[in-house]
Amino acid sequence: MKRGESNDYLFYVIEGELAIGKILGKRFINIIKLGVGTCFGEESAILKYKNIYSIKVASEYAKVYKISSYNIDRLFQGDAKDT
Repeated sequence: MKRGESNDYLFYVIEGELAIGKILGKRFINIIKLGVGTCFGEESAILKYKNIYSIKVASEYAKVYKISSYNIDRLFQGDAKDT
């Protein structure tokens, strides 16, 4: 995911590690790393904000679940279904 892009998902890290940062020129400047059990993207998914940071995989491998804003809305309304 890149800074300035929109997305409709909340992401949850299951395995590995992700880096959140900014791209300056051709360099990625790491701000913080996210590990197992952390989530991100809630402001984009729920509030429809654009991404303010770029995110990349920092470990050799990462597994990330994503939940659509549609399912989040349904969850808050009590209508979410297991899929």
